[in-house]
Amino acid sequence: MPFPQKKDHRITLADAVALTKGHRASAAKDEPKGGMWPKDVFETLLAQPGAAGIRIYHGKGADSAKHMVMVA
Repeated sequence: MPFPQKKDHRITLADAVALTKGHRASAAKDEPKGGMWPKDVFETLLAQPGAAGIRIYHGKGADSAKHMVMVA
C-alpha cells in the first residue's frame, strides 16, 4: 500500500471537539472513546529500518475484544 501524500493534518480545537462528540454520540456503549500509548511505543516503531510512518489497524481478538495494531 503506498504511503499517502504529505498533508497538514492539524485541525482546530473546535473541529476536534465536534469530531469526538460525533463519535461518542453514534458509538456503541462499549466502543472505545480513544486510546493512549507512551511516546516510546512510536519511537520504537519509527526506529525500525525503512520506517516512514505508522499505520494503525483496527483488530478484534478471539474473545471479541477490540485492539489497535500499529505497524511501521
